[in-house]
Amino acid sequence: MSLASETLKKVYKALTDAQLGNETKAFNSKGDSWGEMYSVPLRALLRKLDVEEWIESSQRDKLKSYAEWVILRAHNPSVPSTLYDSFKAIGSDVHDAEVLIGELAEQGITSKPVKGGTSTVAIYDYKRFNDYCEEKMAIMLQDILKGNQ
Repeated sequence: MSLASETLKKVYKALTDAQLGNETKAFNSKGDSWGEMYSVPLRALLRKLDVEEWIESSQRDKLKSYAEWVILRAHNPSVPSTLYDSFKAIGSDVHDAEVLIGELAEQGITSKPVKGGTSTVAIYDYKRFNDYCEEKMAIMLQDILKGNQ
């Protein structure tokens, strides 16, 4: 597991321990467990932490992009509505999800977005998929942290 993954897991675990998020078991399309999945309602968290003014700054877009990559990485492609519902919940839309999937498709990691099918995307290489998403998340996390100094 990468340093970014370990750091993210600690952050999400701390948020769930503080009752600011939820932890659930994640399963693949075959029903096999592959770990934990964390969800943190961003708007509720920001209200609780009283940082709404900060989020309205330029950091908002960075944090939103970071959240999109987290959602995409945790997404189960065989349940299309969850990806788009999760994107909508953070103020993004279907187009934003398709842009990220398109970026992965350009790298040969996934198919282009599948519209109207039983899945959102075909992942050709799960390791590269996870590594690419984690790299994007790590870069954005560093940007966010630098912006708060």
